[in-house]
Amino acid sequence: MKQLIYGLSLTALLGITSIVSLPETASAQANRKCAAAISRAKAKIKSVRNVRIPEVRSFDISDQYISFPSRRPRGYLFAIDGKGASTIIASSNFLIAISQNIINNCQSVSLVWFGYYSSDVIDVYGLMPNGKVKAFERDFSPKGKLRWGYQNP
Repeated sequence: MKQLIYGLSLTALLGITSIVSLPETASAQANRKCAAAISRAKAKIKSVRNVRIPEVRSFDISDQYISFPSRRPRGYLFAIDGKGASTIIASSNFLIAISQNIINNCQSVSLVWFGYYSSDVIDVYGLMPNGKVKAFERDFSPKGKLRWGYQNP
């Protein structure tokens, strides 16, 4: 009888262990990779002296763009503030590197905005058809939604 109870207890324990160690789903792994990329982006931006990030958020880009890369309807906005913010906005290579990392690690993201907090001044970086990330050009005559690769002035 003791062996039966011991066997059942061991089986139950092993059953619980296997539940706890279920393999991570592809979706959970993708979300974790994306969250890590966003954390790295924040850390890189905050590493610039006199900079803070009052807001980071994900948004649906279909409201602003006529078309965008297939299955990548999301963007990220980084609102930055402080005396060092202009240094960041002036460094397109810095922002391209951050954008590339986010876009490479976030399956649904094709666009990253960087802007001054409480301002309309933004720079936009997005995934182009050739697979590279580049700064969007300013469209001075937008009517309705923008074409991919362009941003409002």
